[in-house]
This record gives sequence, structure tokens and C-alpha cells, in this order.
Amino acid sequence: MKMVADTSQMLLGLGGTVDYEVRWDAATIADLIAEFALTQADLDPAIQIHSERDLVRCVLGILAGGGGGERFVHSPDLLQEFAERFDYEITLGGTGVRAGIALSQLSVPSTVHLVSIDDHVRRLLPTNVTYLCSAQKDSLDPHLIVQYPAGIAIDLPEIRIETDHPNRIILAHDVANKMLELHPDLAATLATCEVYLACGFNVIRDQEVLDDRLHTVERAMAGMPQGSLVFFEEAEYHVPKFSLQVRQVMIRYADVYSMNEDELQAILGIEINLLCSTEVGAALRALQKIIPARNLLIHTKYWALLLGQGAQKYAQCLESAVTVAATRYRVGDNLNKQTVEATRQYPLNTAGAAVLDELSQRFGNSFVGVPAYTIDISDPTTIGLGDTFSAGFIFQYHCERQHAEISAVL
Repeated sequence: MKMVADTSQMLLGLGGTVDYEVRWDAATIADLIAEFALTQADLDPAIQIHSERDLVRCVLGILAGGGGGERFVHSPDLLQEFAERFDYEITLGGTGVRAGIALSQLSVPSTVHLVSIDDHVRRLLPTNVTYLCSAQKDSLDPHLIVQYPAGIAIDLPEIRIETDHPNRIILAHDVANKMLELHPDLAATLATCEVYLACGFNVIRDQEVLDDRLHTVERAMAGMPQGSLVFFEEAEYHVPKFSLQVRQVMIRYADVYSMNEDELQAILGIEINLLCSTEVGAALRALQKIIPARNLLIHTKYWALLLGQGAQKYAQCLESAVTVAATRYRVGDNLNKQTVEATRQYPLNTAGAAVLDELSQRFGNSFVGVPAYTIDISDPTTIGLGDTFSAGFIFQYHCERQHAEISAVL
């Protein structure tokens, strides 16, 4: 299945999803705690999810830790059962697809690589986001996304869970993305692209599948035009050991190797005070040894930074990424060029800025940092922030490249 526009200069991702975005309901959560007789001892963010009780234990365990994350659910029926307890909205997800939607809202066309499709995808995908789809027939394996706000309190026997920051939890059982069949035109498409947003390997659960898909993508990336950008976005792996194999390939090809604060801490196996320059600096040194990428990009709730040989080259791309992601946080799907400009009127996070100033002195010209915005609203959007961050980076890269091409002609 193929639908590709000649005008697209970028390929995004390897798989998209249909998402059920659950609206937080404190009363329903309280009912579930009572129904399953949950106590503090039951909270487990790493539990294998075989039942709805396991699912609730996992969600509450992640909430208690104050973070977000992605987890595999062993039966798709559990996702539907849990979703039906809440109000939910059907949207499109996957890093590549959400990035494509954000770029569309900024009037930039793109092509996404899909491994599944159905009427939800056809209905919700913008007209200037075209696609390569490897699926031979329609299918639906929705991802469940629980978005929770700051300032909630959840009472269990012996403990009260309180959230300081909003975040989201992704729960999935996705057969199509687990197999990640690749379109035969992937290499030919990448051979004409200025940007490739590499992502989607994290859902694979079979070693032979991973070996084959990585080998195919590696050959395709090797054929990209000189001067093109490969932007790799990290993720939480359903089979954690597979992350190392993907990393070894992406270190060789990615111009920018990007991750959020949860992924940073998972890779290092430690908790980091993101507002302590000493801890962050030590973490960056350790990360460089584990992932010797050309440019490491870390984005957090307080700041974003680039560390590597092209840090200064990508400075404006980093600023754009922070601003576009903050705009989604602020206005959700009402993202456009006007709302992005309006975001620039918000104050910057002063604590984050102080950390970046100290790190800049330590790392010199190989470092560039941008503070997050301070946006205090009651109902922020936390779903798709990393995806939109990637889109903001790519948007500015695309604009700069277009400007350079026009200048060369003149």
C-alpha cells in the first residue's frame, strides 16, 4: 500500500498507532483501587501486565514514582476493558505520525511510514501527510494513553500518591508494530529525503524480527543524500535488552541522538536531580561513554540541551523544538505558527537556565542549552510532547535548509 507525494522531503518513523486518550477520572481510579483491594505493597511499575488488576498496579506504581513511561500489555482485551471505564478520545499516535501532524500544522508536508492502517488513520491523518504503508489489510490495535495532571492525590491504605508534574503512561499490545513490516520502497524513499526521523524499534519483541528490520533500515540510511539529517528518538523498549542493539546502529548513523529525562535515567540506571548542574554534568559524561553519538540531545521539563560536534550548528533547531513542544503543552491540537509565536512571550524557567549556564561553562562550544518555558495552566497536554519536540527541531532544520538553497540560487 503506497501513497507518497513527490513534494515531501522527509520520512518520519516506522510505525503509527491509533490511540485511546483516557481522560483522568479520580473517582474511577478510587473505584478500581477498592475493587482490586490494592495497597501500597501492590504498586509495581515494572509488573508484567496479564490482568486488569496488574494494569492498575502498574499505572499507580508509575504515578507513585512521578514519571511516565510505556508498557506492554499481554492481552489487547485488557486495554479495551480499562478504556471503557473512562471517557476517551480516539487520536493518532506514534512518534513519526505525531511529528508529521505537528509539521502539518506548521505547513510543512511529510511522509510517514506505517505498518497498519484503518479508517481512523484515513480520517485523522492530515492531507499534507502522505504515507508508505506496509500493511496488506486493515487492522486496529489501539494504544491506551493515560494522561494525568499535576496536583492530584490518590489514597491507598498506608500511602497517599501526589503528583508534582503532569505526565502520561502508554499501554500497548500492538501486533503490527511488534512485527514492524517495512515497505519495499523504504530505501528508495530515503534516497531522496533531507530528513529521516528514526524510531519505532522499541515495540519489537522477537530477535529475528529486530535483526532483519535493523539491517534493512541500516542499508536504507546508508543511501541517504549527503548532508541529510538522521534524527533518532529513544524510547522505552518492551524487551529492554534490544535497546543496546538498536543503539549500536544508531550511533553510527544518527546526526542527533535524542531522549527525554526518563530514558536518560533508565539508560544510566540512576535518578538525577535535573536542577543540579553537578549531577547533570556527571550524567552527561557517563552518557557520552555509553552512547558516543555525534550529538546527544536531552529534553526535560526544565531544559533541553545538545552536546556534541554540531551543537552550535543546531542551536536554533533546539530553540524551535523547545518552543513547539511547549506550545503543544499549552494549546494541545491548536498548534500553529501563531500559537508558537505566542508561546515565546512566556517566561523561561529560571532554575533550568541557571543549570544550563553552569553546564555551558563546563562543556564549552560543544554544548548548547535552551531553558523550558514556565507555563502554569490547569489542563496541559502531556501526550505527544516528545514527538512534537522532534517536529520542532525538524521544522527549523527544514526552514534553514530551504533558506540556504534559496540563497545559493541568488
